[in-house]
Amino acid sequence: MRLFKSFANFADKIAIDDGEGKSFTYKKLLIEFNKIKKKIKLKSLILIISENSIGSLLAYIFCIINNHVAIIIDSKTKKKDIINIFKNYKPNYIFLNSKNKSFFKGKCIEKYNFSNEVLLKNKINKKIVLKKDLSLLLSTSGSMGSVKFVKLSKMNIKHNADTIIKYLKIKKNDTAITNLPISYSYMLSIINTHFE
Repeated sequence: MRLFKSFANFADKIAIDDGEGKSFTYKKLLIEFNKIKKKIKLKSLILIISENSIGSLLAYIFCIINNHVAIIIDSKTKKKDIINIFKNYKPNYIFLNSKNKSFFKGKCIEKYNFSNEVLLKNKINKKIVLKKDLSLLLSTSGSMGSVKFVKLSKMNIKHNADTIIKYLKIKKNDTAITNLPISYSYMLSIINTHFE
């Protein structure tokens, strides 16, 4: 099952616009994804330390299109909690704003830069067994202590997106505002429905 499979159909149409003069067409996104894909060869567990930014959005879409498993946490998460997630889950790669790459100094190698975002590779190259249909680990509120994650499959994401599209009658010319962090399930639903 593929998500966001219609990207190639829209080519020169604007996919993302930051409202400040920076935009990406669907074609430009696919070109960027192909560059990143050369750095990540196998299905990987990828930690996205997300912001409300084009870079974080690109990182998420890249993971979905290329069948990687994304762990999404908000950049406002305490540094010690981010480091604990890194230690506990041992992601193969990390996407984060380049200003925060020092969090992983000595633990990761810089592999690629794009749109204020940096891709880091975990120096510990541990093979992680990932279930075939697993697509996303989305954090809960963490109000009960340590952060916990909900596992979502591609089928979960696609069914949710398709149901919302049908109910709201979303058409291909509709647009959405991404004014919340992508680590929120509500914001991800908006992203998924408008790219599906």
